[in-house]
Amino acid sequence: MQQAKELALSVQKDPGPRVKPRDLSDPILRRRYNKVVRKLGSKITSELPIVREDPSKVEELHVVRRDCKQLRYVLEMSEFSRPPKPLVTLRSWQDLLGTIRDHDVMIEYLRGLRKSAEIQVALNTEIENRSKNYRKFVEVSGENPVSRFVAKP
Repeated sequence: MQQAKELALSVQKDPGPRVKPRDLSDPILRRRYNKVVRKLGSKITSELPIVREDPSKVEELHVVRRDCKQLRYVLEMSEFSRPPKPLVTLRSWQDLLGTIRDHDVMIEYLRGLRKSAEIQVALNTEIENRSKNYRKFVEVSGENPVSRFVAKP
């Protein structure tokens, strides 16, 4: 407990990172924002064909989900009157990829349990539902609006 108190006190004394006013100018922030958006858009665009072709790429699907979440959060920092299509698409992809991830975790868990008829029924149901959601993701991810962020302005 003493160690935790010492750590808490040291964190309180830490002034945090120093940010210079020039680092917060609109042009610099815009450049940094665009760089992050391009980087994430490029990453998603390169990962997408891999996960769309092979449903067994469980970890790769999870990486795409995390990258979509990051890009979505970055895009949400912008001000807009109506959400742009890529943002709406990212939300939809993220929902589907999250559902697929839930299936993957449950499938792994069920495979680790002792075999029984009930477990096998539950496992088959999870596998079938995962397959349906994966096919739906492949269908909706055919058009990749994220790729428009890859090109440098």
